[in-house]
Amino acid sequence: ARCSDYTAYMYLGDLVEFGPTAELFMKPKKNF
Repeated sequence: ARCSDYTAYMYLGDLVEFGPTAELFMKPKKNF
C-alpha cells in the first residue's frame, strides 16, 4: 500500500487544514 504525501482535513464542508501528511499528524493546527 502507498500513502499520500499531502492531506486535506475538511469539517462541515470547509477546508480546515492542508499540508504534508506527516506534519498534520504530528503537529495539527486545530484540535478535533
